[in-house]
Order: sequence, then C-alpha cells, then structure tokens
Amino acid sequence: MSGLLVAVFVLARAFGKTERRQHMRVPTLIAGLATVAAIIGLSFVGGGLGTRVGLTVWFARVALVSYQLFRVVQEGERGAASRAPVG
Repeated sequence: MSGLLVAVFVLARAFGKTERRQHMRVPTLIAGLATVAAIIGLSFVGGGLGTRVGLTVWFARVALVSYQLFRVVQEGERGAASRAPVG
C-alpha cells in the first residue's frame, strides 16, 4: 500500500519536470494528498472504509493519467500521418 502512495508523488514530480505535462502535476499532488487523507482520516470509521475510499481516489487518478497518455498517442499518430509521404 505504501508503494501506491509513494508512486503518486513520484509521478507528480516527474510531471513537474516534463514541460508538456506540467499541467498534470497539481491534480496528481491533490489526488495523492486526498488518498492519504482518506486512508488516514477514514481508517477510524472501521470496516476498511479508509482503504476503499483511498483506492477509489487512486484508481480515478490512474484513469485520468491513462486518458492523458491516450491523448498523447493520438496526437503523435496525427502528426505522423501528416508527415507521411504520399504515394
């Protein structure tokens, strides 16, 4: 579980260093902090609620990053198609 939490902050740092993906840094940090807050804050409720909510936030973040990477691939394919020789 701790690896998942660390991964979010490492990814945020990597986004901060990449010029084209800097806009993803702040949402990634927010998702990381929300995950930690949910796990710690809701762990006192019992029934594993903190872990469930924390992982839900984490997987929503994975879905958003996946969508962003999908858009990068689509942009690359469009650029490659426009540069391809005709004939």
